[in-house]
Amino acid sequence: GSLRRAASINAEYMGCENRNFPNMIKRIHVHGERIYVGDACESFHMVIYRERERQMYVFADNAIPRFVTASEVIDYNTIGFADKFGNFVISRLIMNKDAR
Repeated sequence: GSLRRAASINAEYMGCENRNFPNMIKRIHVHGERIYVGDACESFHMVIYRERERQMYVFADNAIPRFVTASEVIDYNTIGFADKFGNFVISRLIMNKDAR
């Protein structure tokens, strides 16, 4: 759909793409350097774009598959989303001191 075209146009602009997402992208949010990608069946992935290498890297994802229907970035490390079964999830990335 239109979201896939927008992602395609953005990938052409950035000169890269990532074909490692399992199903179909439903949501894309950008906050700072992070890209939050909501998949139709596999929940959310946190991605970073490295301009020098022209690559997108998935550095975190949600371990429990969810059928994402709505989402919102709460802060740099937190995203809230709902699935088609009526569940609301707050997913937070906890970084250790060495990774900061």
